[in-house]
Amino acid sequence: MKTRALLMFLCIILISSCKPQPKNTDPEATVQGGITQPIPSVSSTDPIGIAENSGSGLYFVGESEPSISFEWLSDHSFRYTTDKHYDGQNANYSYTEVSIEESDGKVTLLPGKQYEQVFFLNNYPFQPVYSDSQKQFIFETEIKKPTVPVIIDDGQVTDRGVYTQYYLFSQETGAMDSLFATNFEYYLEWLPDEEHVMMTCSLGDYSRNGIYVIDIKTREIVTLSDSFCYFEFLIQNEVSPDSKYILINGGLQALAGGEMSSICKDDEEYTAAQTWSDDSSTAYAFCRPEKSERLGVLRRINVETKIVSENILEVYQNIKINEMAVSPDQKWLLFQWKDKSPVNSDNRGLWLAKLK
Repeated sequence: MKTRALLMFLCIILISSCKPQPKNTDPEATVQGGITQPIPSVSSTDPIGIAENSGSGLYFVGESEPSISFEWLSDHSFRYTTDKHYDGQNANYSYTEVSIEESDGKVTLLPGKQYEQVFFLNNYPFQPVYSDSQKQFIFETEIKKPTVPVIIDDGQVTDRGVYTQYYLFSQETGAMDSLFATNFEYYLEWLPDEEHVMMTCSLGDYSRNGIYVIDIKTREIVTLSDSFCYFEFLIQNEVSPDSKYILINGGLQALAGGEMSSICKDDEEYTAAQTWSDDSSTAYAFCRPEKSERLGVLRRINVETKIVSENILEVYQNIKINEMAVSPDQKWLLFQWKDKSPVNSDNRGLWLAKLK
């Protein structure tokens, strides 16, 4: 009771700061000098780095840092960051928008708006995990005697003898509710439906593995895996936009549980990148061989039929993908190549490829 009363008092005192600062998402209103170097216009007849002929089906967008972010804006346009820097309480992202133009079999990338967006960082005494709409967030505290059910518990606790208790805070009503507790701290993220959260691997302790989906209303828990640990791999689990499926290291599984359908070959390959189509009908994975110099292969799986297809790039197949995103119409693949490869001395940057 003392812990709950303290938390309630804390949120009352900080109620104004418990609300996220609005993000300015209007590009016209956030231009502050922006980018001084425009990206080049690249066509299918220009040199594109990894292939000397114009029929590779690959188009170089621009150089990129490892922390680059990118997203599709429409079937034929996207944006990517060219710079990120922090200024006090603000995170400043510089963006370039690019549109794709096709005419008589020729592809041209046209640079568009260039602007900076400012994201305000929070100054809370705890680290909130926001839902996508930012209408609610979850935060946690350490506690010796949980006041709610312990939903993940293997009979052990930390060396300090404490549990982690999670709380839900509504931005709309100001109401706070105790959710559940775990014996260790887990990585927590919201699902797109904002009715479930996923908890993965205990932080700082690799011996506590697992992937769990929890209904925040009923507190029902589904165990997707009790052996996999997110932090052992370089890629993140990807939940489908409709919150029905999840990609786990190149495997497709329903969030309600059940058997996993593999996209990458379990004993021969590992997953370097994975993503979803906007309509949740198709999942993509870039599979790298465990013991080979071959760069890898891009595959996709139809969620309904579970049929896996490969050789889905229009022409050139021998690429390396570290992160990727598929256009809404699933005709284009935007991907980042972070390091050198046997094909060329330096292919690092952001690339565009056409899908079959």
